[in-house]
Amino acid sequence: ADGAAVAGGVLAQHQLRVAAHRAYEAAFRQILARGRATTALAYPLAVAAATEIFAAISARVRTAGAVLAARGAGSRELADLVGRLQALEREKLALVAALHLGRVRALAGSRIGPDPGDPAAAAEAAETRRRMGEGDAEIEETVSQIRCGLADLCEEEQEEE
Repeated sequence: ADGAAVAGGVLAQHQLRVAAHRAYEAAFRQILARGRATTALAYPLAVAAATEIFAAISARVRTAGAVLAARGAGSRELADLVGRLQALEREKLALVAALHLGRVRALAGSRIGPDPGDPAAAAEAAETRRRMGEGDAEIEETVSQIRCGLADLCEEEQEEE
């Protein structure tokens, strides 16, 4: 497979993942706004649908990373960046899940988890949001590095022709 095409595919999958995150967040906000009963019924369905989408994207990105790694030294750095992107995205999903769980618990009241007015819960949510912001910056930096690597790979492949 053409290394540049494979790396370009990773970037396309990243755009799909960004769109999936936006859609998941929008769905979560809509579900949460409808109250406790709707959240209890609909949120697990939204999680299942999002999980399926993110798993499919991750599988394609992991495959692309493996193809790049198999291409040899020229593509190895790109393969490493793809692996880093996957790790960062995995961490982001865990943080999103933690934030969602906190908001669902707050909606349900203290019967399920921390009291919505609990300062410890608010501090934990703030820390999770801070970590998400840092992770998002690392993701964008990694994607930028993949773009640069793709440009370099395109030049190398053109020189080989």
